[in-house]
Amino acid sequence: MKLSNQTHINNLQQSDIIIHNSKWILLLILTIQFIAISDFMVVMPLGPDLARTFNIKVESTAWFSAGFTISAAISGLLCSSFLDKYDRKNSLIVLLIANCICIGLSSTSQSFAELTIFRSLCGFLSAPTTALTLAIVIDTIPPKKRGKALAKVALSFSFAAIIGVPVGLHIANIYGWQWVFILSATIMLILTIFAVFVLQNNKHKNSETEKFNLKIVISNKTMRLGITIVASSIFAVFLFIPHLSAIFQFNHNYPRSNISQLFMFGGLSTIFVTMICSKLIDKVSLFNMATFFTIAGILVITLGFALDFNLPVAIIFIFFMSVNAGRNLITQILLSQIAPPNQRAGYLAITTTARNIATGLAAFISAQILSSNDDLTINNLPILVMISACLMLLLPWQISSLSKHLSK
Repeated sequence: MKLSNQTHINNLQQSDIIIHNSKWILLLILTIQFIAISDFMVVMPLGPDLARTFNIKVESTAWFSAGFTISAAISGLLCSSFLDKYDRKNSLIVLLIANCICIGLSSTSQSFAELTIFRSLCGFLSAPTTALTLAIVIDTIPPKKRGKALAKVALSFSFAAIIGVPVGLHIANIYGWQWVFILSATIMLILTIFAVFVLQNNKHKNSETEKFNLKIVISNKTMRLGITIVASSIFAVFLFIPHLSAIFQFNHNYPRSNISQLFMFGGLSTIFVTMICSKLIDKVSLFNMATFFTIAGILVITLGFALDFNLPVAIIFIFFMSVNAGRNLITQILLSQIAPPNQRAGYLAITTTARNIATGLAAFISAQILSSNDDLTINNLPILVMISACLMLLLPWQISSLSKHLSK
């Protein structure tokens, strides 16, 4: 009897240790994602500063972000086949060190070409880093608590928009844009040291299941369906995202000086929606949540961009961002259920590639569809609404189909 009680106590203590450690791991992963996303996002509003430094046109600074995105898409494809062959902790630490170096080198750039190269290298590292961080969360957190954990990690994007970018711009305004990269590299180095002590060596390699390779995706219908969910969801919203600032300023006469505040409130709304969704995950099916966000999303883009209802810009943007946050969380939870442990990081790397390709393709196609008048107002928005709405309607059907495959 005493032995049984002692065993029970030991099990409880071990459970407490696991829960406590998982909280530190979640905090670590969230912070890594926050710094990585901030590092990517801040380059776009830094465009005028960088243009003055390198004596280039402001529109040419788009190559810094383009190089990042293209490199991320390529690396996701190249890294997918071997990410699961190595210990996740050691792999992530190596990638974090490489991130520190490349972000730090960005601050030393003396020319347009140098910064383009360093930002492209950062992009190349971002895909495997993102895949490994998400794989670690999924490996660490039990399935019943995984949805809430992924919701917390998803907050990194909101924090980057609300805190990371404004702080970065403030630092650049006072000390120069170089210090933005120096600060990011320093924090990333601290996180690397933290990871050494917090993360545990992963046992996913012990599984007898075949390691991930591209042939598996081709032959596995469930994995292919997961990739199409990611691509269609991202494509639907990125038809609009690159043009939102111009649409609001020129079609809705929204002041340029208020755009930063608009994005801040949009970021706050995504935090609120993500927290609400994290509490509903165990109570409401993903299909019902997807149906709700699909209907809401179509209403937002129709009333905001296709019909002349003169809705306040803040209302349009906040609801647009909120719906997007809900759809992104649903997609992330779905992806966490598809690949077995020893194929997880590779599969997530492939989905990162799909995400980046869909992002770039949507931005390119929307730029070909849209046109502007002499007063800079933008035409053909209803066409984008139609395409986006059709893609949004796919999500509930895709989830239903994926659920059937997962239950087999």
